[in-house]
Amino acid sequence: MDLGIFRYLCQAETRRLVSLLGVTIALILVLQFYELPNSEFLSSLTAKIKSFTMDTPLVNSTMETHNVNVNFNASNSSSISPQESSLGSVDGKDVNLTSQGNQSSLLAPQPMVPLPNTSFFDSKVFPKDGILSSLLSSNATIVKDASAIWKNSKRRPSKVVSISEMNLILQHSHGSSQGAKPASSSAVNVEILNAKSEIENAPIIMNDSRLYSPLYRNVSMFRRSYELMEKMLKVFVYPDGDTPIFHEPLLEGIYASEGWFMKSMEGNKQFTTRDPEKAHLFYIPFSSRLLQLTLYVRNSHKRSNLIEYMKNYVDVIAGKYPFWNRTNGTDHFVVACHDW
Repeated sequence: MDLGIFRYLCQAETRRLVSLLGVTIALILVLQFYELPNSEFLSSLTAKIKSFTMDTPLVNSTMETHNVNVNFNASNSSSISPQESSLGSVDGKDVNLTSQGNQSSLLAPQPMVPLPNTSFFDSKVFPKDGILSSLLSSNATIVKDASAIWKNSKRRPSKVVSISEMNLILQHSHGSSQGAKPASSSAVNVEILNAKSEIENAPIIMNDSRLYSPLYRNVSMFRRSYELMEKMLKVFVYPDGDTPIFHEPLLEGIYASEGWFMKSMEGNKQFTTRDPEKAHLFYIPFSSRLLQLTLYVRNSHKRSNLIEYMKNYVDVIAGKYPFWNRTNGTDHFVVACHDW
């Protein structure tokens, strides 16, 4: 009978200990899950609990036998883990650590053993056939490409044309275009010659609040030219050509400026004329953007068909009207906005 009671009490005590252990573990898990600010307290508490499982008499006897003297700094006076304590009695060697402060019976950690004199990218530490090698090779390629781009950006052009040379080229171009003058002088030619004379002899402008003089080569001539342009300029817009390449302005997107110019010119009455004999300039109303969208073959890198199409158009107006051949097209113009 007494044996049965004893077994019952043992089972009850065992259940109580298991329950207490389960509650303790659950409490620790809950606290770690919510990562309370006192998480460091839990880790230190766990270390202290483990330290109590050590054989205290064995540690004391080892310290007394081998005369272990430990001096520690007051700023680093903290408890150590069991692994660090076991290092003080390995192979029965004496450990002398000298620093400022009072003596303590706690064991201090051993100093770190320095690694061999190897570089960070040594094959013994990081194998070259792993992720590091691919990273190094990709970085080397990037640096090489960047250096090549930098060298190309610093490369100067083969020839630099000065402003004076540009002026000479412009004068030469104007001189060659004047050789294609019509045989008989017309009213339009007289108007152009008179306008040229007035522009060259424009009155000197000292102060003009609407114009910033440093932006112009000759602000007086520019102002007089602009006044005459608003007063007398007439443009003939060719009615020939099929849509969508001709007479269909594209008013949206980054290339829309050519479309808005076409729309403004074809709907304008001040600067346009339907009589080509009264025109000073001739406008070919085509859209380079719609030409590309209509005729260009994607990824072909060939524009010969686009060039042929526009050449055929010029041949048509040159055969139908006398104005292109009269000046070899120097008074004809197009407006195109594109990146090629």
